[in-house]
Amino acid sequence: MNKVESWLVSILGAIDANNRSDFAGLGLVFYTDRGKLPVHPLVRSDCQPRLPTKTLQESMQLLIRISRNTSDCHDGFHLIDAESLFITDVSQFLSPPIPSTSLTMERVTGARHMAARLASLLPGVQLSAVYTLGGEATLYERGEARTIQIPAISNT
Repeated sequence: MNKVESWLVSILGAIDANNRSDFAGLGLVFYTDRGKLPVHPLVRSDCQPRLPTKTLQESMQLLIRISRNTSDCHDGFHLIDAESLFITDVSQFLSPPIPSTSLTMERVTGARHMAARLASLLPGVQLSAVYTLGGEATLYERGEARTIQIPAISNT
């Protein structure tokens, strides 16, 4: 398992353990070149949390807090520097271009999954991920989907 996947397993396990009742879902983009991302903030800058995060624990607490339906920052994609694994932006509208060739649809997906898949085709994106509670995250690399298991973490 690479460092991005290890980070994801840790973060998503903690989210799963802490956000059962009002979890809003989660979209993440791991980038290597922030300047190539077609994104726009969904919330005012004065509503944004202090960023970037500097530790796994900071990232975990931030995503637990903003992944709730009651958070103004729950919608959109959250951006993570793939090298440092610091969260640099939250609640971003992501609008990747639609490729000129048709994509094979292996399974039914929603808009968040399609945006993550198309984003994974962009230069400067290492990986994108979508998570809903249930122990499985969908990762997209170069347009291909795969899942990883998120082990249950007790919150007691």
